[in-house]
Amino acid sequence: MLRLRSTTVRSSPGILDAWAYEAGITLSLIWTGKAVENTCVESFDGHFPNECLNEHWFTSSHHASSLIESWRIECNKKRPHSSLGYVTPNEFKPRYCSTEAVEVVLQD
Repeated sequence: MLRLRSTTVRSSPGILDAWAYEAGITLSLIWTGKAVENTCVESFDGHFPNECLNEHWFTSSHHASSLIESWRIECNKKRPHSSLGYVTPNEFKPRYCSTEAVEVVLQD
């Protein structure tokens, strides 16, 4: 199984299916309103606005980028996550990937 970053794909009906079939790819889509099918994103969608966006008044896009990057670094490198056994995502990634499981893409 390969996990890719979330992307919106817009196409005519059947085009995506035909491309996937020709490429030998089995599509596994998440149904609208079925949050339990993608709990990582749902968790992020809950934490990010409450912990970062709602806490700051951005004065420019550069200011927003800087504060969001600081939040991302704190979240991935400094803050333990209960869902990862109380380690940071950066500490968890090598352990998870070394088990030859699905590699999770975490930015450094």
